[in-house]
Amino acid sequence: IAMTRSYANNCSSVFSIFRSNYQENDFFKIIFLQKNVAEKARRFFSIKSIYHCYIKKKKMKRLLANASLILLLASCSNKVQTHIQKEFLHAGPGYSKAVVITNVNTKTIYVAGLTGDGEDFETQTRTTFNNIKTELESAGATLKDVVKMNTYIVNYKPELIDIFRRVRKEIMGEKEMPASTVVGVPALAAKDKMIEIEAIAIIEINKK
Repeated sequence: IAMTRSYANNCSSVFSIFRSNYQENDFFKIIFLQKNVAEKARRFFSIKSIYHCYIKKKKMKRLLANASLILLLASCSNKVQTHIQKEFLHAGPGYSKAVVITNVNTKTIYVAGLTGDGEDFETQTRTTFNNIKTELESAGATLKDVVKMNTYIVNYKPELIDIFRRVRKEIMGEKEMPASTVVGVPALAAKDKMIEIEAIAIIEINKK
């Protein structure tokens, strides 16, 4: 590198003299007045080519090293990863009441839309929450582990949402509540059912 800089300085000095002291048509005079200019230029560009070749080789070695490291990390990552496990609980006609997805150290429990029994809306709401609780417990979770809940109310009216919220508060409390959606619908698949609830819960395996 030091030699390259030295030859570069020598060659550039020739053109500096030309720009400051001579007109454009005197260029060839300068070339002949300076001794060994051609040889210096030839050697400079030769060293420059060797230098660039050396840099390219260094970059190639660095690139190959990085590629090897990436392949090594990918190989280790594949060994650490585990397959997702699915567990289908309490199968019904064409569906499961709950599906448990296990991935590394967490479980995600998807509870299908469930309904409850009773002659009135409040009673059906309570039994529906109990049915959700039963499915969660079968997968090792509780209502406190629920992170998302969807509720469908037949022939929705403001007084029905008030009853629903009161019952939910009694059963689940009012702190750290899951994300929730309430939808009014004209009817449910199950006859005479007034409310249906589906839920998603997440738990850590090492805590259960």
